[in-house]
Amino acid sequence: MVTLPIALVGIEAAHALANASFGSPEKAGEIFASAASGAELVPMLSALALALLVLGLGGRVAGRWWLPQGAPLLALPFACLPPVAFVLLELVEALAHRGRVPADLGFEPAFLAGLVLQIPFALTGYLVARLLLRLSDGVRTLILRGRAAPPGERPAALPSKPRDDPPRRARRGGAHLGRAPPLGLLLSG
Repeated sequence: MVTLPIALVGIEAAHALANASFGSPEKAGEIFASAASGAELVPMLSALALALLVLGLGGRVAGRWWLPQGAPLLALPFACLPPVAFVLLELVEALAHRGRVPADLGFEPAFLAGLVLQIPFALTGYLVARLLLRLSDGVRTLILRGRAAPPGERPAALPSKPRDDPPRRARRGGAHLGRAPPLGLLLSG
């Protein structure tokens, strides 16, 4: 709920920057460019993305959702989704505007620029997502510390292992090592 909205916003931002820089090949058929192509949906979709982001971070702070440290699942949407979603977006725009996909779509400057721009936007989105998740973890830690025992009371200590037992040492060498048959039995057979 945190990474997906950030990744989708990055995809569309890179797409819009490429179209603004090199001109849109679809002109009026560009998604979100005009009222006919869904421009009035942008505020609603932005609000939905922000709501998902806030719910995801709130769930993480509340302890309802978490991801182990160093988990590759955080990077996965930023590594895979931007190039695939951008190409699909361009294909849908071409089909909607032209009725077909031109053979040279992959060589148009706006397409190539948009595809290349997915990399820095995805990396930025990944870093923002990591920062927000770490921030939410910090807020959760602060909340949990606030709920800890009152300052005057110390929590009961866990029982410790009796100290009169000497530590066990592994036998080194000898006729029998671990669960294997005794060495003498192996050599005699």
